[in-house]
Amino acid sequence: STPLVSVSLINTTVNANQSAGVECINTDLSIQGGTISANQFGGVWGNGCEMSLTNVQIIGNSTPGNGGGIMSANYAPVVNGGVIRENQADGMGGGVYYWGLTGREMQMSGVLLEENAALSGGGVYVDAAKARLDDVTLRDNLALEDGGGIYVADNNEATLTLRNDSQVGEAGHGNSSDADGDSSGVGAGIFNIGTLIIENS
Repeated sequence: STPLVSVSLINTTVNANQSAGVECINTDLSIQGGTISANQFGGVWGNGCEMSLTNVQIIGNSTPGNGGGIMSANYAPVVNGGVIRENQADGMGGGVYYWGLTGREMQMSGVLLEENAALSGGGVYVDAAKARLDDVTLRDNLALEDGGGIYVADNNEATLTLRNDSQVGEAGHGNSSDADGDSSGVGAGIFNIGTLIIENS
C-alpha cells in the first residue's frame, strides 16, 4: 500500500500462503484477534508500517529471511496480548525481528512467545532502536547459534527493557542456544551486546 492508507483486520484467519501472511509498506495496520498461521514468508511483514496487533495468534509461520512470526523494519510495532508460537526464521528472530527507528520503541505486553526457532534470537531479535517487553513470557525458544530466548544486537544503540514480571524461561521450559551442537552458540536465555535493562522480572 501507499502512505496514509489504513488497513484493519478483525478476527481474521490468514493461513497457508506462499508469501507473508500479512505484508504492509508505509501503512497504518491494525489487527485485532484472529489467527495468522502456516505462511511461507513469515506471519506479519512490515517496512515503515505503523503496526498494532491485539490478541493475535501468530503460529507456525516460516521464512528464509528474518522474522518468522513478525518482521518489523523502520517503525515500531505495538503488540498487546496474543501468542507467537512455533515460527521459524532461517535468519534472525524466530518469533520477532525488529529493526526500528531512533526515538521509536517497540512495545509488547502480555504476549507468550514459545517454541520459535532461528539462527540467532529464537524468540526475539532486537537489531536496532528500542524495545520494551512488559509481562512477556519466552519459553522453549531455540537458536542454532546465539540467544535462544532473546538477542540484543549492537546496531544503532539497540536497547531492550524487560519489565513487570517478564520471564525468560520457566521450570522445565528453558530456551536453548547452540542447537547445532558446535559449541559456538551462547546465551540460552539472553545474548546481549547492546543495552539490556531488567526491571521486576
